[in-house]
Amino acid sequence: MTAIDLSTPADEKRHLRVLTNSEIKTFRRCAREHHYAYRLLYRPVDRAHPLRFGSLWHSMQESYWKTHDIDAALAVEGECDPFDHAMARALMRGYHARWADEKIETLAIEEQFRAELVNPDTGAKSRTFILGGQLDGLAIVNGRKVLIERKTTAQSIEAGGT
Repeated sequence: MTAIDLSTPADEKRHLRVLTNSEIKTFRRCAREHHYAYRLLYRPVDRAHPLRFGSLWHSMQESYWKTHDIDAALAVEGECDPFDHAMARALMRGYHARWADEKIETLAIEEQFRAELVNPDTGAKSRTFILGGQLDGLAIVNGRKVLIERKTTAQSIEAGGT
């Protein structure tokens, strides 16, 4: 197993531009979309429903894991309509019922990180970019340090599903 250093690289003091996974995916999907979103900083006026719901879920999760208080998580508000709030609260209650009794030590929630971008062929560090991102969570479970990644989906998660 390889350890990942989540501390801030010394090169960050050179003010390298942070390159995130979202930006990389956007560029690979469409160079024009990348130009508008990351160069001109244009953003849609209204965020898509899945993004609004996902943001609400992440905020509820952040509150839950920082406080270990289900009521604090259920009180989180977001940009969603009342139906989506009710659905998120129901999901949060189910999540709490599943995980409340587990021995999980929370180390970090929504923790930002930076890492050097290294050319795999030459081993040279980028002089233009530094990689950046955010961990959903870092915890100790059964004596092991684990990364926590949270996603929501409207699709089936049964075996054999997409």
